[in-house]
Amino acid sequence: PYREVLYYNRYHNRIGNHVAGLDPVDLKFSFFESQLNGLRRVALVDDSVRSGETMAGIARRLRQRGVEIIHGVAMNPLITKPCQYGVPNWPAGGIIENGTAGDVILKLGLDSLTIVNLDDLREIFGSKICSYCFGGEKPIAFSSRVYTPPQST
Repeated sequence: PYREVLYYNRYHNRIGNHVAGLDPVDLKFSFFESQLNGLRRVALVDDSVRSGETMAGIARRLRQRGVEIIHGVAMNPLITKPCQYGVPNWPAGGIIENGTAGDVILKLGLDSLTIVNLDDLREIFGSKICSYCFGGEKPIAFSSRVYTPPQST
């Protein structure tokens, strides 16, 4: 049966991402502790896995609370190329970069991982999506400059 076991703390940006002694994942998410009682298996779904820090941090915390089996679901293909137009905050040397699915499972602390593939994304959104960072083609020519609006004084 489906049940939510964690929630996003919408105030985490107001208190800052780095509070002494607290991991950013602890600030960003909290658990419904009553929903975790006796829970042995969890499917952890993330809309966008880039560096893997969030999913790995949540998986660690679930294991600390007694969850035995964690299945991850990444709703984007693995990122293979940095891109100035799409995925922000490219994780240089991050968990997802240049890893096989097996490597990623181990680094994220999961028992298994389902990764949405590029063909599935194209079926959902059409073939003209930009998929360069996922190993696909560039549907447009990228310019050498990215426009930055002027700063108001």
